[in-house]
Amino acid sequence: MILGLLLCMLFACLDARLSSTSLVRTYEASTEARFVKMEKRLNEQSMQLEAQSNRIEFLEGKVVESENQILKQNSVIDTLKKSFFKNKMDMSQLQKRLGVLNTSQRVCSDRLFLLRNQLLKYETFSSKSNDESDDFENPVSKIRITDVPLQENRERRLLVASGSMALLANQYSAYYAYLSHHELAPGKHHTLIFDTVKTNTDGAYSGITGAYTVPLDGVYGFIYTIRMGCHTAVALAPFEIMKNNDAEGVAFIDVPCNEQNTVTGNVIIHAVQGDKVFIRTHTQHPVDSNIYSDINGRTSFAGWLIHADQ
Repeated sequence: MILGLLLCMLFACLDARLSSTSLVRTYEASTEARFVKMEKRLNEQSMQLEAQSNRIEFLEGKVVESENQILKQNSVIDTLKKSFFKNKMDMSQLQKRLGVLNTSQRVCSDRLFLLRNQLLKYETFSSKSNDESDDFENPVSKIRITDVPLQENRERRLLVASGSMALLANQYSAYYAYLSHHELAPGKHHTLIFDTVKTNTDGAYSGITGAYTVPLDGVYGFIYTIRMGCHTAVALAPFEIMKNNDAEGVAFIDVPCNEQNTVTGNVIIHAVQGDKVFIRTHTQHPVDSNIYSDINGRTSFAGWLIHADQ
């Protein structure tokens, strides 16, 4: 019986040992599978890190390339700035030269004006001398109206006693000009420059400044037409005709929304030699709408000498 118990205990120990060995083998197999799986994941992560490293290197190269392009663009911008300032200086010099040329042109015009006056004075003196010799040879009672041509008779009636007065009686001055472009919202206190000059008998009007320089003391007539349009709200705009710093007249225009309209102003004033006459927007009322001038309607400015002072 004792031997039987010993044999049972021995078999139990052998069975327990065999069971533990099987468990150990199963655990080892499971652990090895986990290690293989972890190794595979590590390899995948290593490949991802390598790909990200390559991407980072590529982006760094792009950043360096962009920085080089920015440096080149900055260099080009610096060159353009230098060119702009140089062109600005050249433009300033050209404007100065243009001012000198305008002054020279004005001097030449004045000299031409004086030469014309001297010529008219000489012609008047010669005509008067001829008239006096004719009157001396032919008594007044024997002169018939048919003996004097109509044009010559008219000129004799226009002539006055002195040579200077005769010069003024034969002098004339007239001009007409209009805008060649639209003026977009010119604002207030803005001089309109009618740059297309169609008539300018004595060169007294300037298509550069927009001003007429009075050549002789006398009475003058001026007329101006403004064409305006309104696209957002009602356009209300006064325009002044100026003689130096004095407003000689005002024309007011009221244009409803999405319409166009024109206004005409005219004055007859006395002016002296050297006075400047021009058109401008009002000093207190800004003009926010557009001034138009094209083949459908011109914004224009004209003037003429009515009678010179004697």
